[in-house]
Amino acid sequence: LTGHRLKTGNYHGVTVEHAEGTLQLSDRQVSLIDLPGTPSLIPTSPDEGLTSDALLNHALGQYQAVLVVVDALRLIEGLYFALQVIELGIPTVIAINQIDLARAAGMTIHVQQLIHDLSQSGTKPVQVLTVSALHGEGFDQLLAQLLIALDQTQSKSTEDPLPWRSPTVAISQLYEAVTEELGQHVSSQHRLFYLQWSLLAAEEGEAPLPPTLRLLALSVLKSMEGQVAVRSAEEVITTRYQWLDAQHSQWVSIDDAIASRGPEMRSRQIDRWVLHPFWGSLIFMAFMILLFQALFVGADPFIGIIEDGVSWLGDFAKARLPTGIVTEFVIEGLINGIGNVIVFLPQVLILFGLIGLMEDSGYMARAAALVDRVMRKAGLSGRAFVPMLSGFICAVPAILATRTLPQRRDRLLTMMSLPLLTCSARLPVYTLLIATLLPTPGSLLGIDQRAWVMVALYLFATLSAFTAVWVMGRTILKGEAPPLLLHLPAYRRPIMKDVTRRLLTRAGVFIKEAGTVILLGTIVLWFLLSFPRLPDPPSQVQTTEITMTSTPIDAEAQLAQLRAQSYGGQLGRVLEPALKPLGWDWQVGVGLIGAFAAREVFVSTLGMVYGVGGEVDEESRSLRERIRAAKHSDGRPVFTPVSALALLIFFSLACQCLSTLAAVKRETGGYRWPLFMFSYMSILAYGCALVVTWIGRLIS
Repeated sequence: LTGHRLKTGNYHGVTVEHAEGTLQLSDRQVSLIDLPGTPSLIPTSPDEGLTSDALLNHALGQYQAVLVVVDALRLIEGLYFALQVIELGIPTVIAINQIDLARAAGMTIHVQQLIHDLSQSGTKPVQVLTVSALHGEGFDQLLAQLLIALDQTQSKSTEDPLPWRSPTVAISQLYEAVTEELGQHVSSQHRLFYLQWSLLAAEEGEAPLPPTLRLLALSVLKSMEGQVAVRSAEEVITTRYQWLDAQHSQWVSIDDAIASRGPEMRSRQIDRWVLHPFWGSLIFMAFMILLFQALFVGADPFIGIIEDGVSWLGDFAKARLPTGIVTEFVIEGLINGIGNVIVFLPQVLILFGLIGLMEDSGYMARAAALVDRVMRKAGLSGRAFVPMLSGFICAVPAILATRTLPQRRDRLLTMMSLPLLTCSARLPVYTLLIATLLPTPGSLLGIDQRAWVMVALYLFATLSAFTAVWVMGRTILKGEAPPLLLHLPAYRRPIMKDVTRRLLTRAGVFIKEAGTVILLGTIVLWFLLSFPRLPDPPSQVQTTEITMTSTPIDAEAQLAQLRAQSYGGQLGRVLEPALKPLGWDWQVGVGLIGAFAAREVFVSTLGMVYGVGGEVDEESRSLRERIRAAKHSDGRPVFTPVSALALLIFFSLACQCLSTLAAVKRETGGYRWPLFMFSYMSILAYGCALVVTWIGRLIS
């Protein structure tokens, strides 16, 4: 409606914040606010609470009308929420979306009968229409109805007779009892909803009310007879659903012949295999293996093109700029910094694209249902699967997605384990270190052996995250996982235009957000590794305890020795005593410092400290050769299979992401949990890397 291109999805947890756009209606400009989806004005999670607070308490400002979008295939569920909005006395337009899928399923929705039944309350008539957002069907009518709704006035009372409201509901007595207490906080027309909200929250042991009302509502409840109060709240909910069920047959008719061939029936047949405990697990594993194979084989040609382009641009600048510190900054700081950003795009876009196909096809919800058995054993329900799967792309949006979880305990458990999952920022580091582990190309069962190692790393990360959930769920965050209630949408063919549009949007977000950090990190590292400027020419610099190669020292090795005496080299040497037990040297320490701002910077940092240049990426042959040739002062190689594996384990477990810690601080409202996350993950990463090193030395 507004032209914005936001993330959408057919499963729970996509929208966790509100978005705003401008809509042109006739001669007026209207602000349209999109709120997270919710089944009720009585929320069970923070994202649903945002919607309730906006509608009940005008948290996002005054509004003139409400557009309720209802899924045609889940009419009763959507209309329950619509009934609550109608009870508020707000001009309402109900848009029944996905009418194209409803027709394919043999459904006919009788809109006029629906309008008649919803408009019996004596309030303003409710506008109802069918649309298909995918095909643009019904948009002209929708815009016209919105214009009519904006010209209506809001009702001042919620006590009008409504066909779905039972006149014998005892909650009206409780409503009168708390009118005085809630009067200064909530407008009179919305108190009934806040009362129901607090009743259900008290029954579940958690009150998702705004802070100013939480203690007040609970204190009011304590002064009442709890059993009667809870029973009355349940009665309000029951009467709405009873009315909807009784009227449903008048609103919807189904052609059984068409329905038997429709998408719902086909989806049920497919789900016999996809949701099977054994076959479904094999299908899920096959998806993951193909994903990792595509990350290596599919991305390699594009990475090579980008690498060649950045190298050419660096040579072009070097040939035309005078020798000096400015030229070094342009080449190693700016050009190589930009190269460090765009070289990751092929793998990131492949990862986003394949996950996007899983989302749009309807498979994502099945994956959540499939892993619910495993997640429940760890202490979480399958609802946490969506945030955790997002964690394989980036932990920051995944942490925001934890708002869809109803209990604070589950949100904290998920947040504390999310950084253990292998995000896309780790891919360049993994690619480089796997090449050190497996210098000779090979395949197993037709799959690149590097892909198998990557699969093992992802499985290790997943196992680590579940183990962390299991331990914390039985110690510092005790509790039971809530039951999984999940709608499985019909399978459908992904719209490639939408997938491509989202890829371009995500690429822009990656370049703008992650790219800014990487570019800044590269420039800062160039400064740390280039200063102080020493007066001695490279040929006169004495060899440090690090012997880079067994051949005479060349210009690149001499440059690496100069950087050993730079500010960055000095920082690396501060960490070296702690790194020696793991078989690493000060160069690795410099890389770990840079990786804290952005894990991807680790690769370019090694290129700088080893004198290869900052334009390198994880596929650079020169960097791989220099890493294999690096030696300690006693002649031992720095990067052995054991030390490389230990570094892989360290990167898999360490929380080296400033943005992730900032997101946790924002969601938890303090420094306690981000500090706990950084501490336990750092100790865990170092300890596991040390164990790998000890075992490797015993075996060798």
